Amino acid sequence: MSSILLVEHEPFVREPLAGVLKHAGHEVRCAGSAQDALSGAKTQRPDLIVLDAELPRQDGLRVLEYLQADADLVTLPVLVIANPKGKDDIVSLARRGAKHILLKQTFTLEAFVDRVRSCLVQEDSVRPSTAAARSEPPHVAAPMPVPACAAPTPAAPPTVKPTDARSRDTLKEMTPLVTAEELRKILDKSGELHALSPAVGRVMQMASRPDVPADDIARVIKQDPGIAMKILKLANSAVYTRGAPVDSVLCAVRRIGMEQIRQAVMNIGVVEQFSGSEPGISLDTRKFWEHSIAVGLFAAGIIAATGGSAADTDAAFTMGLLHDVGRVLLAEQLGNRYTKVIEASRHLELPLEVVEKRLLGCTHADFVEKVLTSWRFAGSLVKPVVLHHASVSAIQQNVVSAFKPCIAVALANRIAHAILAGDSGSESIASLQELAKAVSLKDDAITTLLDTVPPQVEELKLAMLAATPSNGWPCARRALAKRLPDRFQPVYVGKPEGWEACRLLTATLRGITGTPDPTMAVLGATCPEDVAAAKSRLEAADKEAGATLSLLIVNWSSKPLEPPQDNLRRAEVIHGPFQLQSFCHAARRLNSGT
Repeated sequence: MSSILLVEHEPFVREPLAGVLKHAGHEVRCAGSAQDALSGAKTQRPDLIVLDAELPRQDGLRVLEYLQADADLVTLPVLVIANPKGKDDIVSLARRGAKHILLKQTFTLEAFVDRVRSCLVQEDSVRPSTAAARSEPPHVAAPMPVPACAAPTPAAPPTVKPTDARSRDTLKEMTPLVTAEELRKILDKSGELHALSPAVGRVMQMASRPDVPADDIARVIKQDPGIAMKILKLANSAVYTRGAPVDSVLCAVRRIGMEQIRQAVMNIGVVEQFSGSEPGISLDTRKFWEHSIAVGLFAAGIIAATGGSAADTDAAFTMGLLHDVGRVLLAEQLGNRYTKVIEASRHLELPLEVVEKRLLGCTHADFVEKVLTSWRFAGSLVKPVVLHHASVSAIQQNVVSAFKPCIAVALANRIAHAILAGDSGSESIASLQELAKAVSLKDDAITTLLDTVPPQVEELKLAMLAATPSNGWPCARRALAKRLPDRFQPVYVGKPEGWEACRLLTATLRGITGTPDPTMAVLGATCPEDVAAAKSRLEAADKEAGATLSLLIVNWSSKPLEPPQDNLRRAEVIHGPFQLQSFCHAARRLNSGT
């Protein structure tokens, strides 16, 4: 058993890394500071030191310098996890004593474990004994770009084993960030802090009675200038535009309609409660509400396309709008701790709700249930919010009358994620077919929704958030581009008919880096026959690209799938549901040929 000293100052990063190393069979000691690292190096004499170069106050670099200057420690091998800007930074690390370097931009837990193993094997065979030997350029685990026109080096196509089980084991070893008592207090506090404004409450009561004049409702709305302005914007948006623009709250109420104004005011009131502050660096409220509005519009469209009434359609929009409000509540109340939950989710490549359950004791959906109930939302509205991550069978077991709305919200959430509509903090991409089949949603209906919803999202996000296009609205698609290879142009080679989640994602990512010619093929598959059937489409994509494309297969089944047996084609298999982080890492590996 090899001994490793892991030097990382952030506990939520240190614990997962230590966990995967222990799971791989190593003895691991941890240090959170430069002083602890040097003390551990002297007393433990580890077989390998794993060091984060970006410790606070440049302490990571100082650790290297101290080891280099100490005659007893200079021979200890160091694997530095760094983010160098160029060759000069790598040479500088080497001169300070870094013999091995792992780049942060290509980091995955699987690559990390493999790199540690490689370092230990190398050190067993050759152990340098002089500082001069350490001054040689280190071996860097970095991608080597392959020109689009060049054929890849012949090699057996690797299949990436699922890391989900390993990541879940690591998650189990992590310490919860909140006690049950603290969580209860936060829950009670959230309901009190975010009581809806008096104007919203009065409109909700008045609009439920058919005999209340529109003038009375308009008068109440005007008592809250913020809501009044948004109602005017909403009435003039593409969703309600019929004829000339309206310029008064009364006209806006009449255009929206008495049956829908109650829902509209409630929706705007809820958004207002959670849009005044930035709850955390990993949760941008603008992208959050863009995602929520998209889910609301898709849910409403699904209900309408499957025969729902106007009232059911409006209710579906509200359910979709509210489905992730629990995340804003948690981010607001927990601050940096919730940021750590999101970062752990992406680092471990696990669904956010799974990490929430372990580190917080509840998911965001569980958390918001009591808040919505305290606002006196009907149970038929609350259930779809709570169950929006559930499977069809789980929904069937938990609901009776609200089955269709629950399915609509869950499916809308998956579609919004697949087309990168905003960012709720979660990066899960899940299959669509089972949910679409459960509500008999046809492919042509999904096509119509994909054409009509995105423009409506643009209109509503500006109306409901009182924002303007000149505000520099953040784009989830552009943010993801930074995590993909510099040259990246995907082409979908699955079945041309049907709206499969990978097909949606691939269409969304087309042109994301400005590269015109295809660089990678993507296939969503549930059985070996799907892989075999894609052969002709894959060959056509090769012909268009003028090269043998790499292939990323998303396996939606629980059974193993093998990529095509082609020694000239690099291929990987990842398992669905998958995280965007997993997709980006696979794309980078395929692009680099490693």
